[in-house]
Amino acid sequence: MPSAQAQQAHSYRTEQAERAAAGAAAVAELIASQRPWASVLPVLASYQLASAAAAVVTMAQWLGNDHPTIDPRTFAGVSSAGYAIAEPLIATIDKRIPAPAAAIPDPWWQRSDVAKFHREIEQLVSSEIQDAARSAAQSEMVSGSKSVTRYVRVLTPPTCKRCAVLAGKIYQDLDGFERHPGCDCVHKPFESWEAARKAGLVVSPEDAYAQGYIRDLTAGEKRAIEDGADINQVINSSSGISTADQFGRRVKTTRYGATKRSLWRKRNPSALVRLRPESIYRIVDEEHGGDRDIARQMLFSQGYILSA
Repeated sequence: MPSAQAQQAHSYRTEQAERAAAGAAAVAELIASQRPWASVLPVLASYQLASAAAAVVTMAQWLGNDHPTIDPRTFAGVSSAGYAIAEPLIATIDKRIPAPAAAIPDPWWQRSDVAKFHREIEQLVSSEIQDAARSAAQSEMVSGSKSVTRYVRVLTPPTCKRCAVLAGKIYQDLDGFERHPGCDCVHKPFESWEAARKAGLVVSPEDAYAQGYIRDLTAGEKRAIEDGADINQVINSSSGISTADQFGRRVKTTRYGATKRSLWRKRNPSALVRLRPESIYRIVDEEHGGDRDIARQMLFSQGYILSA
């Protein structure tokens, strides 16, 4: 059964996600209706304000304070980059047609990319609303406590594989952590990963996988993990992906873990590329009838299984 702190964090995250989704839908509808920026921007700012206000109140509670010290209005009407909130919206439209500062263009989105445009707008607005909350929460944590100097990255399952391998990472109070569009991780004041884990707020990547929390693993990545590959090696191989002609076919490769000092390089001193899991299983399936022992041998040689 989840701890009280875990339930509190989950409820907070759910409320913020719902708020961001509602704001994204509202702003997208206004833009689709060609409402002027003077009508669109206050709506977006109001959702940012509500999100930031909830964040500072919640953070104050987590710190044991009666009242927040940060004014949430500071985070309304401002983008995550520190510019006026109109800037990222106009930039999104500018990718397709010059967007005037005072008015929304004619309904050019009725062309073939209408669905893609609306997804981009909603993703952008959702991220900006959630970023307002994150910035406000971090400011409150720094301002509202003299004793808490660190915070832990907490997943909101289901999660993506990039966030799963960062779960529980400890940051200094003034450090931000990198986010991707749609990232829904929460930072919560804790001095150590162990303390956060005891409170039921973080899980290891292995636990996240076992509980079905990681939503975007490829079929090859899942097979590799099931066959004993290290989950961190598998997930991190998603970075630096390219293709190459090897073994008589076009294969996917990764630059991750392919340096001179890497485990893979030590096992393959003369190899040109490090294979991705899906390429390993393609070779195993096509040439060896899906033999699991051969798959494990290849996973070992490619540095995904760490020890024989």
